[in-house]
Amino acid sequence: MIKSQLTLVHGGRSAWYRVNGFSCRLVNTATFRTLNLDAVVFEEDTHLILTLDRVMTHGEVHPIRLMTELHTARPHTPGSLIINDSSWYGVVIDLDREQICREDWIDSTYEQIGRRISLKRIRTIGVHLLGTIHGKMDVDFCLDRFVSAVGRWRSESLEDVWLIVSETSELTPHRLLQSYRN
Repeated sequence: MIKSQLTLVHGGRSAWYRVNGFSCRLVNTATFRTLNLDAVVFEEDTHLILTLDRVMTHGEVHPIRLMTELHTARPHTPGSLIINDSSWYGVVIDLDREQICREDWIDSTYEQIGRRISLKRIRTIGVHLLGTIHGKMDVDFCLDRFVSAVGRWRSESLEDVWLIVSETSELTPHRLLQSYRN
């Protein structure tokens, strides 16, 4: 039998889990913005058009300049991580391909997140469950990819990982615990 990578930490009203020594907790998309997070990872596509990020600011741009930028823009590589201050974009969606989301892109993005956490000395991070928002991949499969990735992250500064799921997600703290129980 496989030993669980998660252990329940008792206390408070919410369910905390231990993954690789980090506290891990579920939070929904409606409330994660109230948390004091050092970084938030959004699921994004190669052209960075899917996420509505309230933090990102857009200035006035002349229409000719805008059209020129649209014409010369090159898509980002699937599996890459784009950093914009505390907003990080995991590029795991490619709308130009038959299979718009793939496991290797998710794994690559999680690996880059782990490296950036160490580089930037991130203490708290919120991560959307990559592959489930626009990629429509199976929640259990994506949860397994997430837990596996967090198990490989190495950081002296990281304390809390918040897994961000939609209000309508089938994933609940109880289901998370049941999925990774001994």
